Amino acid sequence: MNIYETIDYQGMKINIFYDEDYDMPNAWDNPDAFLCSDYRGLHVDSESISASECRDAANEGKWFLNGFYIFPVSIYDHSGISLSLGSSRGWDYTNGHAFVCVRRTKGWSWAKAKAEKIADGVIDEWNCALEGDVYGFVAEDAEGNEIESCWGFYGTEGREEAVSEAKDAIVSELEERTRIANEEFAAALHQHLHARKAQIRAHAPLYARTAFAY
Repeated sequence: MNIYETIDYQGMKINIFYDEDYDMPNAWDNPDAFLCSDYRGLHVDSESISASECRDAANEGKWFLNGFYIFPVSIYDHSGISLSLGSSRGWDYTNGHAFVCVRRTKGWSWAKAKAEKIADGVIDEWNCALEGDVYGFVAEDAEGNEIESCWGFYGTEGREEAVSEAKDAIVSELEERTRIANEEFAAALHQHLHARKAQIRAHAPLYARTAFAY
């Protein structure tokens, strides 16, 4: 695994890795916001709406189809593929072969502006996946023992979320270790006091009475 960065945190370590086994966004099976494409280098099927259906609707000037807002996507194909919402001009741009579909739902995407913001998020996720901008973390204690790990964080915000989750895991581990240590201390103290009482009752001399050690 290729490491992105290592962070020291409260005496423990967070390793951020590039995720080398991540899913493309279409594998998440989100029926409410998704990309569909019939471009030769990016063929993405959807059970709800096909790219050809979106293209036919767009050619007729329609931007709402079967309960979905449809947004055209430009494909930039040069040493790798990247996507952008809307139509773009240029030698390496392809239009009319990819669309983002966002279901119109009250409280979520009823207004087109809100649906477009959701569509922007879909494009961001796809670009992260196409560029390999996906991460995971492994949190370790000072001895190198794994505390927690998780994968599939997309983009800069995802990487920041991975760091935050790793820190939470370390804090939780430290709290658990403190709880266990306190319980062990209490048990040891109880055992010592029980033994000390027995020595007192037996009138053992002071030099013979055991001191508490933990």
